[in-house]
Amino acid sequence: MHKRTITVILRITACGALSFPAHADPWIPPNGAGVIKPVIRFYHGARLFPRTRFGATTTPSNSVENETQIRLTGDHGLGHDWALQYDLRAARETKSKTSRHNTTRYQASGLGDQEIGIVHGLHQGRGFADSIAINAVLATGSTTSNPRLGVGHDAVEPDYEFGFSHRLGSRFMYGSFAVGPRIFTNSGIVEWRMAGEVGTQVVPRFYAFATFFSSRTFGSDASNANAPNASEYYNIARVGLGIQYKLTQSFRPLFQYEKDVAGQNIHAGHRVVIGFSWKY
Repeated sequence: MHKRTITVILRITACGALSFPAHADPWIPPNGAGVIKPVIRFYHGARLFPRTRFGATTTPSNSVENETQIRLTGDHGLGHDWALQYDLRAARETKSKTSRHNTTRYQASGLGDQEIGIVHGLHQGRGFADSIAINAVLATGSTTSNPRLGVGHDAVEPDYEFGFSHRLGSRFMYGSFAVGPRIFTNSGIVEWRMAGEVGTQVVPRFYAFATFFSSRTFGSDASNANAPNASEYYNIARVGLGIQYKLTQSFRPLFQYEKDVAGQNIHAGHRVVIGFSWKY
């Protein structure tokens, strides 16, 4: 079978992609083809991970965070094993702070930080593929709003992505993974990030998948609230479960639930994700 035909088949069967980050499918689409994935994410967080250490223990927070986020991710083939990838976001965020006598509510809506980059395929085989990517994170989210919609700093994110696909009898299984740093250009912060997704066909047209994401931050001190960039210092580990339905060869609705299972200096919450992926 021709290499490009194999690539198209693998893109169709594994087009679920990662929920965060979005660009972790190592198979490169042919020139002019691609996958687009619009989703809505509903986040709720009412507990805190500790400031001084990384762990699964949480404590009640005096502030409750809620977010409704519209997210558009995708890949577009440029030819010669190159592709454009993107992660575009807008959100409505609310934060409620409760004191002894009253509750104060803050709300902000608008664009978040955007991410766009290019990816180049290395090995593009039927059962294994890997690629390298370089992405720019653009600080388009407001930092003057309350809550903030962005971190206020541009960043560069080089990634290594790899994946596998395997058919066991009539059942198809796949996995895709990404690892790399997010380097903020002017704040001294570096985040080492890992993400992955594994999935399988449960019954005809239905696919189940599991995801994980972790981020470890270097270059600041979360235990010192007065340290430079302390508010941007956090560590997090998140897992998720989801399902996809193959409505057509190109269109797949999806549903996912994610939960923060360990962290440091950040809210502990959960997400519900509803959307679809469309191959063109």
